[in-house]
Amino acid sequence: MLENKDASTGNHAQLNWASVIVLFACTVASMAVIGIMVALMMDLGEAFKVKGSDLGWAIAVFSLPSAIVAIFCGGVVDRFGGKQVSIASTLICVLGSIGTVYSNTFELLVLSLAVGGVGFTGISVAAPAVIVNASSGEQQIRFMSFWSTYPPVAFACGLLLGAPFATTGDWKTPFAIHAILMAVLTAALFILPNVKVTGSPHWKGQLKSFAEVLKQVDVIRLSIVVAVPAALAYGTGLVAPGYLAQTHGVSMGASAVTVAVVKGIAMIACGIVTGLIISRNFSKGLLFALLAVLGLVAQLMIFHPSSTFNIASASLFVWLVAYGGLGAIAMSLLSSVVRHPSQSGVASGMIGQMISILSFAVPATYFGMSGWTSYVSVAALGLALSVIILPVWFVRKIQVA
Repeated sequence: MLENKDASTGNHAQLNWASVIVLFACTVASMAVIGIMVALMMDLGEAFKVKGSDLGWAIAVFSLPSAIVAIFCGGVVDRFGGKQVSIASTLICVLGSIGTVYSNTFELLVLSLAVGGVGFTGISVAAPAVIVNASSGEQQIRFMSFWSTYPPVAFACGLLLGAPFATTGDWKTPFAIHAILMAVLTAALFILPNVKVTGSPHWKGQLKSFAEVLKQVDVIRLSIVVAVPAALAYGTGLVAPGYLAQTHGVSMGASAVTVAVVKGIAMIACGIVTGLIISRNFSKGLLFALLAVLGLVAQLMIFHPSSTFNIASASLFVWLVAYGGLGAIAMSLLSSVVRHPSQSGVASGMIGQMISILSFAVPATYFGMSGWTSYVSVAALGLALSVIILPVWFVRKIQVA
């Protein structure tokens, strides 16, 4: 039986919505670099004399730090505290964006993206650990449900920041604005409570904690359940603007703005509504399965050539609502699958690492596919896998304090 053991931390309800919104904004902003890159693909290609496939791999490099060290970053969070790691991570994001602005070679651009990826790794691991250790019960579920909607919102914000500068040749300004934004958010992080898991172990104990978490099958299952829909959402976001523009004869700018606006509205609304739903006595497994079916239908309508641009845009909204619900339900189980709250950072690091491993392969995979059947088939396989291995099927009951 899986049990929520937040009560043993003694850190009840120290977070408020202002703190959660700051964590959400920092996570969104740290990942928004990807959306900026996608919006400026043509400008960057011309500036650095590289092909779209090269830029696709550059985007993938952003996910590389998480793919390598996210779980170890979770150990750092458990040892030093989520607030401290969050502040350090946003400062690293500032350095990454400044480096991008001053990049005069493609290699420096890729290196700067990797630095930004390190910052994103830290904040994306620290934020859920802070929520788990500084809240409990229904409040924790609502906080986590809201925060978990960040990936598409981040991509959308990046698109909106980069789109006004697309095809102008001025690709540096969006990254300069991003650096300033991250600096402001760094200051905002000081409102977070100083939450640190009681009795955080010595580094030798941390290594033991890594090993213990790696042996917890439910944590591994949850990591996959969160990561697969996230990868599908990432891939859909990468190809949707260009695919819809080409298929329905609209401009790339109009398509990108439409995708960005739909993403932002859908994800924020969904996170709040889903948090309210799953804090009630609904079956999380059944709700997850229904949302997976809804998401697959939406994927079909997004990419099927017979859909109009309006139908495809509405279907994108439905897909994002479904994805947001899937992520919220899955992340609400985090405190239930860990055996002790002191492992929450490592567990969230494992989730982040799994997301990043898949995300690293997403650009090459999606840009390498052609035809609507490929996109829909990948979505069908991924959603089916997530439903099958959802941790709730493997226990009789998950108790949420």
